[in-house]
Amino acid sequence: CLLLNSLLEYNETSRFFSNPKVLTMTWNQAFGVFSGVSSIVRLDEKQNLLTPNHTESYVQLAKENFPTLSKDIPVARMKKSFDTDLKGVMKILNLPDLKWDKFADKELKTITLGSWAMHLTLNLEKWKLAMNYQVWTRLHAKESFSTSESIIKKKIRNQILDLGLSLEQYGQIKIEKQINNELIVAFIPRLFNGKLIYDEKGQMEGLDIRYHLNSEQIISLDNYGFSSWEVSKYLVLNQDNLIKKSIKIWLYPQGMALNMKKLGKGEIVYQHKGDFLIPMIRRNLEGNQFFLSLVEEK
Repeated sequence: CLLLNSLLEYNETSRFFSNPKVLTMTWNQAFGVFSGVSSIVRLDEKQNLLTPNHTESYVQLAKENFPTLSKDIPVARMKKSFDTDLKGVMKILNLPDLKWDKFADKELKTITLGSWAMHLTLNLEKWKLAMNYQVWTRLHAKESFSTSESIIKKKIRNQILDLGLSLEQYGQIKIEKQINNELIVAFIPRLFNGKLIYDEKGQMEGLDIRYHLNSEQIISLDNYGFSSWEVSKYLVLNQDNLIKKSIKIWLYPQGMALNMKKLGKGEIVYQHKGDFLIPMIRRNLEGNQFFLSLVEEK
């Protein structure tokens, strides 16, 4: 990670991504009313879903099928650290004083830095960072390296922190698999309000990591989110309204409606909708994810 550190030295003020923050608003429902935020995401396209006119499939949906809910809940909106016009970004990076006024109307979407070994990319459109070690096969294997999962997690975490990247808004490291007895694939879920975040396609958001076991070195990071959030409190819909909303949306795969044990209570998560994080109840029913908004819709 020494090489990556040298690439990040320009970021002395931590204005890009070092410490994404949660910024509390001073008034409730500051972002207005949301529209169309409940959805179902089909993970398995072969699954057949019952359509809403099969009303008999919903008669057993009851208050017992919902998690414990508070009276209000935070909603978040992305807060960009700075304007991404090219002239402003170039000033932050302190690059040569070219005639940036010729590019005054251009917006900078990505920045890529690199050398023969390491590439670093900042996506200013999605506010994410990625880096990868281009020639990791040249890394020297240590005479003795740890295969302990707990030690690997500790080394991954320490190396990320050594880069100046905050993990305050992230959960616990998960080791997902090992490739060819040499590479470890790991994932760190991003959290908001202590809850998991999903994108609009139903994929959990977080930091993807590849770790070279023999050299005990991170060789790639992807999808590190460095946006900050403005936060406003919203009233949670009561359970009667949540039940009515559930009936309006495809919910059960065939044969699931009468099996309430499989339905369960669901979990409270957040789903990315444009620049917003919307609190949802999420259920995963045999390859189909159902996201039900906890706040008012138009």
